[in-house]
Amino acid sequence: MAAVHTLQQLDAALPEAIVVAREIRQCGQRIVYEVEVEGEKRVLKLMDPRMRNRAEREVALANRFDHPNLARILDDQLRDLTIGNVGWVYFTEEFIAGTSLDERDGQLDACEALALAADLVEAVKYLWERNVVHRDIKPANIMETPAGSFVLLDVGIGRHQDLTTITNMAADHGPGTTGYLAPEQLQPLKGRELDYRADLFAIGIVLFEQLTGRVPFDPSAGSYRTRLTTGIITGLDDVPEAMREILRRLLAARPHGRFRLDKVTPAINDLQTRLQCS
Repeated sequence: MAAVHTLQQLDAALPEAIVVAREIRQCGQRIVYEVEVEGEKRVLKLMDPRMRNRAEREVALANRFDHPNLARILDDQLRDLTIGNVGWVYFTEEFIAGTSLDERDGQLDACEALALAADLVEAVKYLWERNVVHRDIKPANIMETPAGSFVLLDVGIGRHQDLTTITNMAADHGPGTTGYLAPEQLQPLKGRELDYRADLFAIGIVLFEQLTGRVPFDPSAGSYRTRLTTGIITGLDDVPEAMREILRRLLAARPHGRFRLDKVTPAINDLQTRLQCS
């Protein structure tokens, strides 16, 4: 989605208390900006009004989240904006200082990858306790802070289990990013609700990529869907040996082959102890 306005036009259209600093990125149906709101640095997410239903859900639910591994939405409602003759909707979110994983240089070692896994699992647990599946865990949605912790961003396409779905069931796959989907996200017509195990699968993909520099299931390959749904992982030998079993469990093709939520953190902690991670 290309912006049809300049930063100056956006700045002029926003309330006086909001000052635009820079565009951060365009992702999916959103344009993300760094702004200041009465001197506080925030992120502003600008969207096409056709995204209103999903964005309203995100704001209504996620502004109540309060967890160190999740970015907080700071508005209590979605807001309308007109730039020129074009309508938009927007909200603001906590600004997380640091670097997103997709912009990070170099690969992680086993201990760094386990620290990433631990933080992401805590975020997924918190969401699941509130009946939410994130559905779009990927490097672009993960910030590494200067302190070395990891924060999960963007619950915009999260599945809220206690609300009626607004997913297009005729789509080729459910909401999410190809290459980071769990097998069950390829089958939105099966009538089965996703649960936290889809997010655990995505964590496995992110870990594999951060350890090796590539995803385990190449979305550009003709065999992508087959390999994903049958659990054929190529290149597992490129992963540090100590990490292979935990990745096999996270990347199990069938959800019941993956960790239970109460078992995954102890497995991470045990491996951190065995590897003498500080």
